[in-house]
Amino acid sequence: MFRLVLIFLSLMSYGVYANETPEDIAVLTMHKAIRDFHLTLLHDHCLAYDYSDSLDERYFIVDVREDRRYAICGGDPSVSVQLFRFKVDRKNYSLLTDAGSKNGTFHALK
Repeated sequence: MFRLVLIFLSLMSYGVYANETPEDIAVLTMHKAIRDFHLTLLHDHCLAYDYSDSLDERYFIVDVREDRRYAICGGDPSVSVQLFRFKVDRKNYSLLTDAGSKNGTFHALK
């Protein structure tokens, strides 16, 4: 029985990822990094991920911005401040960010 449950759960988790686009996986990767590395204290509903129109073949370039559309976020809903940016590798989803950088230089998260 235990083995059957593990197989079922494995298949379920595979199905969740099988239908996601590369952009979806990139957002999930960034979200996890934001929480794991405490890059902001804002609620998840208060973050927006804006993909750059850059034609960078290696990375997705993504601005992480404040999203004030929800009451829980407070502030003016027409204002969306850029918090930091990510470069997400298109092949392995590794991340670089300019969070905490004084001059906008991208670095790996530590």
